[in-house]
Amino acid sequence: MLLLTIFLVGTLCRAADLKSAPYESRIDLLPASLKVSTFVREKVSDDMIFIAPWSSGNIEKSQKYLGPHIFKADGELIWTGYGRFGNSVVNFMPSKGENGETRMSFFEGNVAFAGIGLGTYRAMDNRFDTTQHIGLKASYLHDFHEIKFTGPDTAVFSTYNPVPYKMSKFKESAFEDGWVFDNIITEVNTTTDEVVFQWNSLDHVSVGDTMVKSQMKSHGGSNLDPFDYMHLNSIVKDDYGNYLISCRHLWSLYYIDGKTGDLIWTLSTGNVDGDWEVDDDATFGFQHDANWVKPSSIGRSEEKNVKYISLFDNEKTGSGETAHRAYPRGMIIRLEEGKARDSKKKGKVSLVKEYRLDTDKASPSQGSIQVLENGNVFIGWGPNPVISEHLFNGSIIFKASLPHATYKAYKSKFKGYPRENMSILSAYDGDSDTTTLYISWNGASEVEQWNVYSEEEFVTCTPKSGFETVLHIRGFKKSIEIDAIGDGMILGHNKVKTYDTR
Repeated sequence: MLLLTIFLVGTLCRAADLKSAPYESRIDLLPASLKVSTFVREKVSDDMIFIAPWSSGNIEKSQKYLGPHIFKADGELIWTGYGRFGNSVVNFMPSKGENGETRMSFFEGNVAFAGIGLGTYRAMDNRFDTTQHIGLKASYLHDFHEIKFTGPDTAVFSTYNPVPYKMSKFKESAFEDGWVFDNIITEVNTTTDEVVFQWNSLDHVSVGDTMVKSQMKSHGGSNLDPFDYMHLNSIVKDDYGNYLISCRHLWSLYYIDGKTGDLIWTLSTGNVDGDWEVDDDATFGFQHDANWVKPSSIGRSEEKNVKYISLFDNEKTGSGETAHRAYPRGMIIRLEEGKARDSKKKGKVSLVKEYRLDTDKASPSQGSIQVLENGNVFIGWGPNPVISEHLFNGSIIFKASLPHATYKAYKSKFKGYPRENMSILSAYDGDSDTTTLYISWNGASEVEQWNVYSEEEFVTCTPKSGFETVLHIRGFKKSIEIDAIGDGMILGHNKVKTYDTR
């Protein structure tokens, strides 16, 4: 009786999975989908969309739609990594590899209750093969907020390391001998995993500068719950070898010397007395994803001592704390250096442009902004599960909702040539005397059409349509062979026997 019960339960669970599987040729996949509400085809960048809907902790079999995904510009699914990775996949990011081909990197591990990652990093090529595991040699696990290639064989990432700290110096703290997170920047050789640069926040940035002292009342009492005074969430290395970082809990950006680790300058709208005067409309708080912006990409000319930065301005936290305004936004700011001309004179920060959703719905965590090659601006809205593309002037030309939050969202040129073969399901229905084919190839972005053969005779050809192409053929076809065609070449071949439902 027990065995019968187990069999019935297993059968019912499998039936539920089959019912929710959207593709007949890949019933093992429960991928995310984009619900596109705005798409101005002639203005949207044709680059691919990279997202990773995620959930904290281990991914259970019952959870759907999670993992790294790639979509075409119109929202059509190209590749899903659903079910391939056993832990939370966060920060799925494309970058240009040695041969100009797009490579991908992401964090995989667990995400703690406080929004801190505990894991390592994986890199893949455009065949979806793992090329590198990064961050394995350290004696501690690393954070999900940042993993970014800095060269052909180097990458930089973030780590939160609990260390003892005298908390009694702060009246807000409920603890005397407490713990804080030392936020660490590490750059490694991705071939050997050897460290080439490392920076520890406690050596350079005071805990007392934090904007979240109220959290000292409940955090900081043990190494399992350290006080997160900085919350490092983005790192970018520039052509000078220096690092620009974003620190959410300080409302600050820091520019760090890549040789000495010294702070070159601080841009803050919080408690820190920084090196910049910031216009009221250029202030930010609880921000993410600070990146340099090339002037030419936003229609500006190069100017001496002038730089541009994009960042996602959250303005809120999950506990309801608010910085300067009531809505989140993507923003581009202009920095005119003062220290470069006069060491006693502060630089000037002004707002170039802000980007908002029509709803102004809160995004109290996560988020990203990317200035694209064509000048458009692509934004991921974090826990508000929406991605959007804007013209430089702010107009929304693409908007889509997701089934789950994605920490960041990116666009990039990409050509996928998966090592795994195409999938085919062929079924014959006697009542209609029809053989129906379901054809898909997860990750194969360059397929244009399918050429269909039966018992070595050509039957028909049909354009690739969506992730899965459905084709009805008159009569019974005992076996099916298919060539995937793209750019005038055969990209793949597979064959199956037809399932006869009679």
